[in-house]
Amino acid sequence: IEVTSMKKLYYLTLCLILSICFHSTVLASDINASSTIVEYLKDGSYIETILEENNSVGLFSTTSTKSGKKTSTYKNSSGQIQWSISVTGTFSYNGSSSKCMSSSISTTCPGKYWSLSGKSASKSGATAIATATAKYINGSNTKTVQRSVQLTCSKNGTLS
Repeated sequence: IEVTSMKKLYYLTLCLILSICFHSTVLASDINASSTIVEYLKDGSYIETILEENNSVGLFSTTSTKSGKKTSTYKNSSGQIQWSISVTGTFSYNGSSSKCMSSSISTTCPGKYWSLSGKSASKSGATAIATATAKYINGSNTKTVQRSVQLTCSKNGTLS
C-alpha cells in the first residue's frame, strides 16, 4: 500500500512540474504602458496618437508575446473628436526577431460632417497596419484624408 501511495505522489509531483514548465504565459501579463504624440495641423486642428501596450512574459519559454493598440484621433481646433482609427496587434518576439501574429482595426466617427470608409487591417512582418479614408462634406466644402496607423514590434518587444 505504501508503494502505491509513493507512486501517486511521484506522478502528481511530475504532473505539477510539467504543467509549470509548459505553461508559457502566466507570470507578468497585462502590464500596461502608454505614450502620446500630438501632430498639429495648419488650421488649428490636430491628430493625437496614443500607444497602449500589454505584456505577456513566458516563464520558461524563449518566445514572449506582446499586444498593443495604437489610436490616431483627429480633433478640430476646439478639441472635439471628429474621427479615430485604431490598430490592435499581437506580436511574438525572442530577442533576435519579431513577428506580427494578428492585426485588427476599429474606428469611431462622431464628427457631424465626417464619415469613414475603405477600412482595412493587415500585417507585414513585425507590423500591424490599419488604414481608412476620412471624408468631410459640408455643402461645397469637402476634404478627404487617408490615414494609416502602424504598430511595430522590435526584436526585443518594444512597440512603436
